[in-house]
Amino acid sequence: MARAGERLRSWLERLGQRLAGSAGARPGAGPGPVGTAVPARAVQAIPPEADEIAWETPLAAGSLPDRPWHEVRALLEEAARACETNPLAARLIHMTTDFVIGAGATLRVRPAAARRWVQAFWNHPLNRLSERIYAWCDELSRSGELFLVLSRNPVDGMSYVREVPALQIDAIACDPDDLERELRYHQLTADVEGRWWPAARTASQPDAGPEGDPDQVMLHYAINRPVGSLRGRSDLAQILPWLHRYDLWLEDRVRINRYKGAYLWHVRIDGAQAGTLEAKRRQYSRVPRSGSIIISDESEHWEAVSPQIHADDVAADGRAIRMMIASVRPPKKPATSPSTMPITLASSVPATPMMRETLLP
Repeated sequence: MARAGERLRSWLERLGQRLAGSAGARPGAGPGPVGTAVPARAVQAIPPEADEIAWETPLAAGSLPDRPWHEVRALLEEAARACETNPLAARLIHMTTDFVIGAGATLRVRPAAARRWVQAFWNHPLNRLSERIYAWCDELSRSGELFLVLSRNPVDGMSYVREVPALQIDAIACDPDDLERELRYHQLTADVEGRWWPAARTASQPDAGPEGDPDQVMLHYAINRPVGSLRGRSDLAQILPWLHRYDLWLEDRVRINRYKGAYLWHVRIDGAQAGTLEAKRRQYSRVPRSGSIIISDESEHWEAVSPQIHADDVAADGRAIRMMIASVRPPKKPATSPSTMPITLASSVPATPMMRETLLP
């Protein structure tokens, strides 16, 4: 606190000196705002780096909760790689989907006038939402985000939905005065400039501009999102290091148990003469099969040599690591629809205590 107070007083003195200099005060002729003479040399002697530190804001110091794109991409790639190569990670994601979606989902729509259109949208051959919701839940748990593109048919007004991987969305533009009001999303494509998608929540608003109410909009759903952040976070983010450690532990255990049972035969010939060892090498160039009969004299000795690996029982260690990994839990709330239409998505699964916390709003 004392250093902070001295820094603040120093900053105020420098500010007063600059104000006095800009007001045209003659060097050394009169008192400045802090009651001291302000020589011109003192005004010019302020180091620029100190002045920049004094004017530095918390935002410039990197206190925003959002992470840079390279960190977001690294986490998304690591989570995707874990689900592809680690059966435990894949099972955790599928288990979340089993709890949230279960055997399927049905729609309950009010008012009744909108029910026919919603059912047509849900069951349209180009949408097949009853099949897509499983992949959506997997993507939401794996990436922490779900980006959907709605394309409207101008002829009949029907909308078609397609998914965009979170790995392809590298930027989200939002209202500077309201971080929750997302305006558009940038997708990485084969084109150098990429593509911008307008946000569905703001495209049809009166202040959307000349491109208001477009035929294609993007929806963004996120879970595990810190306050003030734009991007979600994977359900696996906290346990990815432990999944990697568990992989290494299992590999070590497999390697130890493999070599613990390995052995070789050591044949010793007492008083071997010239050519005897070479003849024995040719004789035993092929390892005798189990049950073979070997006739030798007292000068030939056989001994089985195995590695002395004393691997203690580490079941408790493996269980501790598995419990650390199993501490992951499904999201407390499924992503809600931005639409104002009262639509209820009911999952066809029994409501166990763990699932009640997941499914109920």
